Amino acid sequence: MTPFHWSLLVWGIWTALVVGTFLALELPAVADDTPWNTLTWTLRQMFARSQLFGLVFVGLLAAFVAHLFWKRAKKNEVEGRHPPNQEDK
Repeated sequence: MTPFHWSLLVWGIWTALVVGTFLALELPAVADDTPWNTLTWTLRQMFARSQLFGLVFVGLLAAFVAHLFWKRAKKNEVEGRHPPNQEDK
């Protein structure tokens, strides 16, 4: 498997676990079947109670978005972490 296919596998499994866990906790909370509230309600309460939390949350979200869309200087980057040795050619 190529590094790209490994990345798809690893991050696909991670995403499925995160989304599955979120839904397993959120859906019963939406239906009021649990002693906890939804994530949205909890975050809104945290924002209302702490300006520092709001600033940290927005800062981390901005850093994540910048990480997703940051363009590297190398436009023709090879697949994987390390480029092949010139001797291999």
